[in-house]
Amino acid sequence: MASGKIIRPASIQDDQLWNLLTQLLEFDPNRRISAEQALQHPFFTSPKAQAEISPLSRQITQNAIHASQMSDSWVMKYDMDQTYIVPTPEIMVYLVQF
Repeated sequence: MASGKIIRPASIQDDQLWNLLTQLLEFDPNRRISAEQALQHPFFTSPKAQAEISPLSRQITQNAIHASQMSDSWVMKYDMDQTYIVPTPEIMVYLVQF
């Protein structure tokens, strides 16, 4: 790491994940990707990533889209994007581990 290069751990097998991490951890701030660019990275947008979105997240998104069409003002753009939705049961799975 002293040379400015990050050594890939054996535990990181996913090439897209490694690519994203190296771009996020780029030492040169002029070459480092922004948070907005990171969210557009294939690690988050690829068909594989899309396939991992839970049915409950998809349903919540559909409900938000329907509500926005009915002019409900509580709906934000993030509510209508299933990649931003993490249902409470999914969060609870991780919380009970700690």
